[in-house]
Amino acid sequence: MEINYRCPFRLVTNIPCPCCGMTRAFCSLLSGHMTRAFTFHALFWLVPVFFLILVLYLVKKKRFYLKLLLSMGGINFLYYLIRLILGFPQGF
Repeated sequence: MEINYRCPFRLVTNIPCPCCGMTRAFCSLLSGHMTRAFTFHALFWLVPVFFLILVLYLVKKKRFYLKLLLSMGGINFLYYLIRLILGFPQGF
């Protein structure tokens, strides 16, 4: 499954956004290409977990869930910085 989607952030700034590759990662996963999905964005699997924790936070209003959400955002930001420093895979 190939999607011809262009990141709006990248089109404007010419810099990949922190989530660049997520759409292609999920499309690869749905096509049965697990290793290819991880090459597009290694943290794509955190998205469903993030939304589950977000729903739990909105329902229960516990600070623990908010800390988890912020931690996940921080992990994604660190991963983004590493990708910027080391370079994104070809095709980005």
